[in-house]
Amino acid sequence: MTATPTSRTTAFSAVLMLAALISACGGGSNALPVAEPEPPTPVLQLVAGSLARDSAACGTKDGNGSEARFTDVYAMTVGPDGTIYVIERNSSSLNPSCPRLDVPLLRAITPEGVVRTLARGDVPADNQPLKSFARPTGIAADLNGNVFVSDGHTGAVFATPGYPVFPAGQGAGVWKVAKDGTVSIFAGVVGGSAGQHVDGTGTQARFVQASAIFVDRSGTLHVSDRVARRISPQGVVTTVPDAPLTIAADTSGNTYTRTTNGLVQVETGKTLANPFGYSGTLAISASGHVYGASQYSPRVERISGTGVATPIVGSGYAGNVLPLGPLHPVGAIAVGPKNQLYIFNGYGLQVVNSLPQ
Repeated sequence: MTATPTSRTTAFSAVLMLAALISACGGGSNALPVAEPEPPTPVLQLVAGSLARDSAACGTKDGNGSEARFTDVYAMTVGPDGTIYVIERNSSSLNPSCPRLDVPLLRAITPEGVVRTLARGDVPADNQPLKSFARPTGIAADLNGNVFVSDGHTGAVFATPGYPVFPAGQGAGVWKVAKDGTVSIFAGVVGGSAGQHVDGTGTQARFVQASAIFVDRSGTLHVSDRVARRISPQGVVTTVPDAPLTIAADTSGNTYTRTTNGLVQVETGKTLANPFGYSGTLAISASGHVYGASQYSPRVERISGTGVATPIVGSGYAGNVLPLGPLHPVGAIAVGPKNQLYIFNGYGLQVVNSLPQ
């Protein structure tokens, strides 16, 4: 069939339309690049408590958001379900009309800011076994919602070699706090020994100076006790004398130790820089981002793989840096399961959402 001028014109027009459509879809060489969306701006929010000590309040107080009160928060961790747990080593008040409550507390905080006291500690008494933790030094949460509290130096009298001797029933060890607040001995605590490391199951084990505690992906507890100790989910305690001490764990359960080169991920051997040395508090995200604050510092920084510290939140820097509010030192930091950075600053819990990926 011979093509007519009209049919040739129609076919040519169709080709032009198809070329234009392909170009619009990105097939042409002159297509404009699609702009990357701007990352969300980190937002600092108060979750619970306040940024200044409330001298009118009687120590700690449960409640919602800014109604809650805290004192002397020492350690913090975030459970897999997003619950934030903090340890207060002293719950006394500035108000002389309030009774002194010099026992440590374990507080639980929902991501929405609802605060409740999950467990109360104990005060050592002569010839009386402890019923709860007396001098907590660290906390960790497992996948089942249990919280483990390491307890060190409880009722100790130091002997000549520098090892503490504990009264019977008041030794160092690890306590387990169930979801309902029930407190029980998980390992150690019974004391009565000469302060040596003794392996065993549950109360058969002996601890010298239980301090930092973390849970790895298998549910095993890592406890720093002058040497590395491991506690299985069944409560079996093992000493690993040649292993480095675990000083951090990320939200995926990877554990980290400290070397002269920085932080080393135990499971992979990957090294992350740590410019804060031994005087800082650290938190590590599942992606391996390290967040740290120097002791008594009013700011938190993110550490790159080469050790460069970039301010994420705090005061004293120019540019787009979020203020922490009153210049209280950072007491503890932790990373949540949704990449939130929790900061305990002064007497309040704050959160930074939309952290850089």
